[in-house]
Amino acid sequence: MRIRFRPPDGRYYRGAGRALRRAGSLDEAEAELREALRLVPADPLAHLEMALLMETQGDTRTAVEHLKSALAVWENADEDYEPAQQARAKLSELSR
Repeated sequence: MRIRFRPPDGRYYRGAGRALRRAGSLDEAEAELREALRLVPADPLAHLEMALLMETQGDTRTAVEHLKSALAVWENADEDYEPAQQARAKLSELSR
């Protein structure tokens, strides 16, 4: 039996980035989220995580760019879809 390695998708890196951000390991979180976005450039959840990280690092401009990228994908999302709600609320907060 031969085991084949499947290239990782962005979910692994997105999850690691979220956990590292929450743990305060911001540089490591950024590296993981950048890899997630390299693998899946239009991943709205990765863009949302990157926006939250950029806000934590004080880079509001980049946070807003990532929120806009996430919301472009979620343009037709149901109003009660929680990640889209979170992105809309954060964009409103950062755009004041």
